[in-house]
Amino acid sequence: MSRIIEFVVTGEPRKTRDIVEYALGEHRLTVDWADDCTGSATRGSLTANVFAGALAQSFKVRVVLFPNEEPGQTSVLVEQIRVGWLLGGVFGSVRTTNNFESITDRITKDLKNAGVLVSVSKLKRPDPKAE
Repeated sequence: MSRIIEFVVTGEPRKTRDIVEYALGEHRLTVDWADDCTGSATRGSLTANVFAGALAQSFKVRVVLFPNEEPGQTSVLVEQIRVGWLLGGVFGSVRTTNNFESITDRITKDLKNAGVLVSVSKLKRPDPKAE
């Protein structure tokens, strides 16, 4: 199951995007924006991860910004979309979990320091098998 964190912030969405991109960059992730509100951030090589397992970790998250229900607020979803146990076994899974938590902790800290953070929530992606 993927992990998803929702950050609710106030202020200019562009400023929020810049803060999130900076935090991801501090974790050596390269952000590729598909548009102003949707992007993905990657670190490492999937090919190297397939051959070297957890020793050559590949990590990827999706970032989505969208208007919140409250006027003047923006929601930012950060979702882990590459799960380590698939390629690196238990050790890879633990590393990707720790990396994701470290990244979202950094985003939380940076948004707090900028004075724009309203709330942080953990979300769960629905299990398609449960339907």
